Amino acid sequence: MTNNLITRVDYRGSYAAGINVLGSDQTITHNTVTNSGRSNINIDNKVAGTTASGHEIAYNDLSDYGNLVVDVGAIYICCQVNLAGTEIHHNKLHDAALFAASAPAPGVYLDLSTYNATVYDNVAWNRTTYGVVLINANGGTTSGNRVYNNTRTDRKSVSLFPGTYSDTEVANNIGDADTMAGVSSTNNLPMADGPQFTNPALHCYTLGASSPARGYGLVRPPARDGYTDPKPSAGAYQYGATPWQAGVAVQRTTVQAESYAQGGGVATHAAGTGSVPGSFDGGDWVRYDDVDFGTGRDLLVASIGSERPYAGGRFEVRIDSATGPVVGTVRVENTGSWDTYLDQNFRITPTSGTHDVYLSAPSRALTAPLTVARRPRPPRAPRRGRRGPRRIGRGGRDPRTSRTSKPYGFGTS
Repeated sequence: MTNNLITRVDYRGSYAAGINVLGSDQTITHNTVTNSGRSNINIDNKVAGTTASGHEIAYNDLSDYGNLVVDVGAIYICCQVNLAGTEIHHNKLHDAALFAASAPAPGVYLDLSTYNATVYDNVAWNRTTYGVVLINANGGTTSGNRVYNNTRTDRKSVSLFPGTYSDTEVANNIGDADTMAGVSSTNNLPMADGPQFTNPALHCYTLGASSPARGYGLVRPPARDGYTDPKPSAGAYQYGATPWQAGVAVQRTTVQAESYAQGGGVATHAAGTGSVPGSFDGGDWVRYDDVDFGTGRDLLVASIGSERPYAGGRFEVRIDSATGPVVGTVRVENTGSWDTYLDQNFRITPTSGTHDVYLSAPSRALTAPLTVARRPRPPRAPRRGRRGPRRIGRGGRDPRTSRTSKPYGFGTS
């Protein structure tokens, strides 16, 4: 299973998940899964049984999970599942739902004595509580786990809940790592040491030239990724190696949200993430000139920030004029604050060529940058919908108007 965009799934908050893995020797790579009721990828013994061998779960972009239940993971595996031969690696795990973050919401959750896990070269950020990896023995036993070279961007990389551990190694991770009897925990770079990421504001967690993570690691196959220093770096990105990419492959045209050519009723403000347009009220609009949709785009990915009272507001994406055809409609979700952004995906009518793009708020206040991308599949019949990376801030004429600092763009996968 590769190169799929899966969004708005698991409305019951069950174990259905965006991707439910059964059998053995499955390959789950380069998918983007976002906005799920529970987990984005799930292996559970009630459906899959207690043996999940030979899977590869890699290079996926997983976010906005746990919208309906707590005690979840972007990748959730339970209970007493034997993962011998399965590898979980090179995944981006981020932006757990606000609701989920009130309880454990790690990137990879090995629950209730799951064992023989190999988890390496993953990166997690923003509300991934309890770290990149959480192992919960739940008072039972777990063994044979290998957790190498993962990166957490704020404090903890690996959490270990009580139980009996054996033959388990936790090494070369960036972020604080728990220790436990039966666990070899070594060469994990504490967050207090300052990993010196290249550009964390843009979620670029490669290492700067003076990062203490360079040469900090041990050689622990399969987590090597072509290190060029005498010793491997700690974390998910080896210094000097080409950074790996995760998620569905897209070609995209990117436009900064604040770079609109003309607008009505909006204003650009300084915010924690940079310059952002705001104060998007009903009837307000902005225009972006000469946006290239290439040979066809049908998805808008937008990074949006909004507070709860303004959630549910909508704006329209039009082309060619302020009264031109509506190619997409965006619905704002609550992200907790104007400066807390979440990538959301919306389908748009398949569109090609170069167009002026208008964002207009027919009713409630909105603001954000957006990215429109197309998936690698045949064009479908036109339908309204989803947008790409963009941010939406707050409405009303309050000085704390909606915020957006990410670029928006149109792309093709």
